[in-house]
Amino acid sequence: MLEFATPTHHKNFPQNVPCGLIPRVILCVITLRELLADVIEDEAIEHKVKFARAWGITTDEWFYSNLERILEGYVESELRKANRLLSVSPDIALIKKRIDVVREFTQDLIRQRGQITYDSNFKTLKNSNHPFLNSLIADLNLYPDWRLKFSTGEANKFCFKKFKRIYKRLDVYQLENIDGFKCEFELPEKDEDAIHLLMMWTPLEKQGLFCYTRHNFRIAFDLLCVRRGLHSLYSPVLGADWPECPLKAGKGECDWRFKTVQLDGRIGQTTRLTLYWLRMGAMMPRWSSTNPETLYFFSPDHALEAKATIEEEFGENPYRFLGRGIYDDALSAKLIACI
Repeated sequence: MLEFATPTHHKNFPQNVPCGLIPRVILCVITLRELLADVIEDEAIEHKVKFARAWGITTDEWFYSNLERILEGYVESELRKANRLLSVSPDIALIKKRIDVVREFTQDLIRQRGQITYDSNFKTLKNSNHPFLNSLIADLNLYPDWRLKFSTGEANKFCFKKFKRIYKRLDVYQLENIDGFKCEFELPEKDEDAIHLLMMWTPLEKQGLFCYTRHNFRIAFDLLCVRRGLHSLYSPVLGADWPECPLKAGKGECDWRFKTVQLDGRIGQTTRLTLYWLRMGAMMPRWSSTNPETLYFFSPDHALEAKATIEEEFGENPYRFLGRGIYDDALSAKLIACI
């Protein structure tokens, strides 16, 4: 019996083939290109190249411009290293190594944050027929220092429902105040009870002022989530520098956001930026069906229910790191309380 899983689920795998013929058949029908097509769309590869070129990330541009050739070279290199240890035929070893390499590559695709390119010249949006936008514009009358803008863009991201990296065109919206604090977001999909925050940025001169960021994020959260009747706002925590959102330079210090910290429970090792948002009021449940680095901010009407769900499922309080965040004192005390 072969000591590795044969991908008999593949769309090109012929059915009713005698077991003894399977290895040879796999060799004929499954190429690296076909394996890659199962985990990343061609358009997503093209957009990764576009994103890398736009931000001068030359290594990524080279890698994704030559993806199949580079991975095939990696397969061959690994086979040469293991050649003297092979206990199966070279043909079978080749297929096994291709599958292993694509599996490893898939994990990289999962860990990488979504990438977006869009026209940075956002245009002011004063009216809309879309119910979400129409009600948001009406609420902005209560906040004269804030304005709504829009642009169009392209994105690639990992879709857990399809379990592959996908490409999509999208409209991007920006909520901005007169200081320059901004939140960029996608509209909720039909029947979705959460909103996806793409980016939040504090202007350089205000960075480091926790109360300023909390105040403005609380307003944005209220406008985008609470007043819209949604359960939550979610966003994968930033895992690497985002060129379009510069960080104020420190005095000889490296970027504090990506220094690692060790937290208890399911979170484990993470970054100081994650801890910053956990203190602000986020939870990181690490559900298996979503990006494990995703942060969730639940509406005050649903936060206690979300807490109870996590406590029942995982036996830990997801709000145990909450500090003086976006929730009022009474709700914060209930969220922090132990099981």
